[in-house]
Amino acid sequence: MDELIEDGGRRLVVGDRAGGEVDILGIGFGSSNLSLAIAIEEFNDRHPAGRRLTARFVDVRRQFGWHDGMLLPGATMQISFLKDLVSLRTPTSPFTFLNYLQEQGRLSDFINLKTFFPTRREFHGYLSWASLLSNVAVRAADILRAITDEQPASQPDHHANQQRLPAAIRTDPR
Repeated sequence: MDELIEDGGRRLVVGDRAGGEVDILGIGFGSSNLSLAIAIEEFNDRHPAGRRLTARFVDVRRQFGWHDGMLLPGATMQISFLKDLVSLRTPTSPFTFLNYLQEQGRLSDFINLKTFFPTRREFHGYLSWASLLSNVAVRAADILRAITDEQPASQPDHHANQQRLPAAIRTDPR
């Protein structure tokens, strides 16, 4: 069973695999890896326990941030809101920008703006909302120092038909 831990406004999930082994390790937790994490979460929601993926993300920041220095008043996105975290993959996902607007009570106001380009501040709010809504395993406030293969040579490789990837990460507190 996974253990849910609260840390600085970010939920951390510690998997139940021996040694903390995961299927996917993401370095950094910006919008691309957030989108990947949501895709994994939605995949897992549709599959039985034996077919679910495990993932962990490592990021130096304690809280999600997206282009923090570029959130100028009135600055708009250069791409359509339809290119959010999930709409092109799963338009009915609860993680869409439109669902974010609905939950914030802003859907009608946004539609009346007659634009496909939200402000950068509003899109940042959407990304932050999605990062808190998801059950993503993020190890925050660490500096990645090394990714090493810590499997002893005498231990059998149960994934012989798969590409061998590093099994452990070492991080140091900031």
